[in-house]
Amino acid sequence: MRFVAPGVYQTVDWPTGDALNKSPGAHARNWAIDVVDSASKAHLGDSFHFEIQNRRDIRGMFRIHDYATAMTLLRASGTKHSSNGERWFVEPVAEGLTSCPPKSCGSRPKMEEDGVNMHAELTEWPNLGLLQAGSS
Repeated sequence: MRFVAPGVYQTVDWPTGDALNKSPGAHARNWAIDVVDSASKAHLGDSFHFEIQNRRDIRGMFRIHDYATAMTLLRASGTKHSSNGERWFVEPVAEGLTSCPPKSCGSRPKMEEDGVNMHAELTEWPNLGLLQAGSS
C-alpha cells in the first residue's frame, strides 16, 4: 500500500521534524499500529522507498499481509494519530483492493506563509481518496 503524509495536514513541525524525516517508515508504522486492532498488528509488513516530495510531503510503500488489515487502513485513511497528530493517507496498489472514502479531514487552520495569510480550501484528490489543500 502507498502511504502519503501531506505536510499541509500535519500538526507537527513538518519541515524541521527531524525524527520524521529520518525515519518516515517508522512513523507510518506507528500511525498504522494506532488505527488497527491488536490482532492485525502482526499483518503489518515492511516499509520501504519513503521519500520527501515538494519539501513537505512524504510518501512511501508499506507491505500489508492481510486483506482485512488493508481494508482497515483504507477506512482509517486521513485520520489523526491519537497522540502525535500525524495524518497518513493510504492508497491501494495491489490488485483486489479498492479505495474507500476516508474520514473527513475538516478544515485547515489559517496560517502565515511568506507573510501572507492563507486559508486552505479542501478539494478531493480522487486517486488517493484524499483531500488536497489549495490556497485562496
